Amino acid sequence: MLKLIYSNNSSKALFFFNLLFVSLSVAGQSERIENVSKKFSSYNEQTLQEKIFIHTDRSSYVAGEIIWFKVYCTDTKTSLLSSTSKVAYVEVLDKDQQPVLQGKIALKDGTGSGSFAIPVSIHSGNFLLRSYTNWMKNFDPEYYFHQNLTIINTVRAEVATSEKATTTYDIQFFPEGGNLVNGLKSKVAFRVTDNSGKGIDFNGALVDESNDTLVRFRPGKFGIGNFSFTPQKGKQYKASITTKNGNAVAGNLPISLNNGFVINLADATAEASMKVNIRTTTSDRSALLVVNNNKKITTSHVLNFENGNAELQIDKSSLEDGISTITVFNENNQPVAERLYFKKPLQQKLVIGSNADHAQYGTRKKVTLNVVAEDEAASPQSSDLSMAVYLLDSLPLYNHDIYNYFWLSSELKGVIESPSYYLDNTNSQVNEAIDNLLLTHGWRRFKWEDVLESKKPAFKFLPEYEGHLVSGRMINKLTEKPGANILGFLSVPGPLFHLYAAKSASDGSLLFNTRDVYGSRLIVAQSKNPDTTSAFRLDILSPFSESYSTYKIPSFTAFQTVPPTLLKRSINMQVHNVYSGEKLNSFQAPKTDTLNFYGKPLVKYMLDDYVRFPTMEEVLREYVREINVRNRKGNFFLTNMTKDINGLAIIKEPVILLDGVPQFDNGNKITHYDPLKVQKLEMTEERYFLGPAVFDGIASFSTYNGDLEGFRLDTANTVMDYDALQMKREFYSPVYQTPQELSSRMPDFRTLLYWSPDIKTDNTGKREITFYTSDLAGKYAVVLQGISKQGKVGSKVFTIDVTK
Repeated sequence: MLKLIYSNNSSKALFFFNLLFVSLSVAGQSERIENVSKKFSSYNEQTLQEKIFIHTDRSSYVAGEIIWFKVYCTDTKTSLLSSTSKVAYVEVLDKDQQPVLQGKIALKDGTGSGSFAIPVSIHSGNFLLRSYTNWMKNFDPEYYFHQNLTIINTVRAEVATSEKATTTYDIQFFPEGGNLVNGLKSKVAFRVTDNSGKGIDFNGALVDESNDTLVRFRPGKFGIGNFSFTPQKGKQYKASITTKNGNAVAGNLPISLNNGFVINLADATAEASMKVNIRTTTSDRSALLVVNNNKKITTSHVLNFENGNAELQIDKSSLEDGISTITVFNENNQPVAERLYFKKPLQQKLVIGSNADHAQYGTRKKVTLNVVAEDEAASPQSSDLSMAVYLLDSLPLYNHDIYNYFWLSSELKGVIESPSYYLDNTNSQVNEAIDNLLLTHGWRRFKWEDVLESKKPAFKFLPEYEGHLVSGRMINKLTEKPGANILGFLSVPGPLFHLYAAKSASDGSLLFNTRDVYGSRLIVAQSKNPDTTSAFRLDILSPFSESYSTYKIPSFTAFQTVPPTLLKRSINMQVHNVYSGEKLNSFQAPKTDTLNFYGKPLVKYMLDDYVRFPTMEEVLREYVREINVRNRKGNFFLTNMTKDINGLAIIKEPVILLDGVPQFDNGNKITHYDPLKVQKLEMTEERYFLGPAVFDGIASFSTYNGDLEGFRLDTANTVMDYDALQMKREFYSPVYQTPQELSSRMPDFRTLLYWSPDIKTDNTGKREITFYTSDLAGKYAVVLQGISKQGKVGSKVFTIDVTK
């Protein structure tokens, strides 16, 4: 009896102990998951991510033509057009990553447009168009938008003797999850490309140090594939491949670890779930698996190992469309294995429909296109589109589609060959190709270490919320070291001038938040230090990124197209430029404020309304009662007298401006300046705050052209030409409505019939577009791309025929 009671009590104790252990274990697992989720959400809230896509009118040009483009900038968290950045930076780089064309493009509500006139002095070759915002410079340059361009100069002799590159091959191996572990079977993906960045076909073999063949393999699509094998401790492995041309190339596999983790993803397309298998040779008893799509964590589980093995079925409906990252953490919450998974987007596409009013057109005939923007459920979409219509010839074409870019290319590292193949097709071969692609191009937009350690992100570059940020550095001219806490000024002279002030940080850096400054402008940068003004120099820095991605520009080979085609394209360009050159260089005047920074002045003197005196001193003494002129030993001082709140007279020294450039000499130089060159004087008496600068009134002198006519600036000033925001070039397309216009003998050799970056569809999703054909017969491509207000992206490509 006693023994029975003892047994029952022991059983009950054991039962409650196990129950308590399970409860504590579940609670610990939940706490672990919640901790990672909170830190991930917190990090994301503090980290804005932007993404840029550029639609160019085409991808191949001859020197002398114009590159037209539209910029789309979105917030990666919402997929909507971003209202944060107001400037995009666009560059064309050569094969040495040197810029040949650069522009700063104003963005409004996430879009903007610009153009580059290709100089006739440029060398023929392949180039890289890239774009980013100032904010994006805080992150890896792999995030920047990249696109290949081909430019051929038909005038320079090097067209016939372009780059002579020998064929080389790049072999890379990517263990699934990141590492090979001795004793654990792993899938190893591979990618083999030539020096143009294109995948090649080959036969390959994996051998050990004894030269025994372990695995034979061949690539699938685009030189990418995978094989499986189990590495053994103490052994080394290499792969040898033989190309179709008989070239033999060797490559080494990554060194395998003695202890680590291996992940394997098994996905049957028809199944509702996918199996994730995790194996380890460590002593860890559990692992945390987290799935995120760079925006949020969609799935998280703690898995317990049995004999170093754990499995999990993930419901695919719980995953977001697009690319998800599956990460495994060890018991110390360190990321130890990772791989990507792609879920094809459903109901996320902007369907752009368009049809022409005729199947074929004559020359100089009107073309009418009816554009309809809908989602995949045929619901009308209010959208922002761009459209190009260009003549198809044998010059190279690169396929850049906004839908493929946003859903695939922009989320993967490196060059994606033919991204449309993965999204436009659905079969087992494509699914396997997508998986191989993810295994060889994986990356993430953040570092897990920063997330888990709750590091507050430190950003060097600020988002340009209002306009272009001009960056400078204050330098001590005697020591060439940065000057801290020094007041600096940036002036943009002109009839409507701009003036900005900033104070230098500890490293000497300054930021001037400019607004509405367009075109190539003269700028004047200077310091103001009450004690040693001339001891500091204010240098203006380039806003363009000095970081570069690993993106490879394809080598340029001789005669990419037959000479007659090049000649014909060049003749068309030259004729078009000769007869329409003035219209091609017409720019829209930007809408800007019509008042200077201080607003409406208290008083304005138009000096032509008065009898002119030969000296500025006489003008000021005779006409300008708000200014007192004092002469001390040949040096003039300008002051103005006002009253304080008690009615007592006080003397102030207003800041003296000439065409917006401050003169910190109490008015001595301006008093010696020729008054016949000054058109007007505007005065304010109230104290004015301009950023960190404080003015006791303003005396603003303006020349007739706002160009500082003949005025000698202080030698300490930095004076330079500066390309501000690009002015918008107007696209010229003639109209042939009347018999006189149709019979005009003015040649029309346009190969680009139409370009518009500003096509908007209303709530009905519809828009009618009209343009006229040129004198050139041929097949023309019509390319539309765009984004809806809901963040859905899409494109449409079709052709029209023009006959004589």
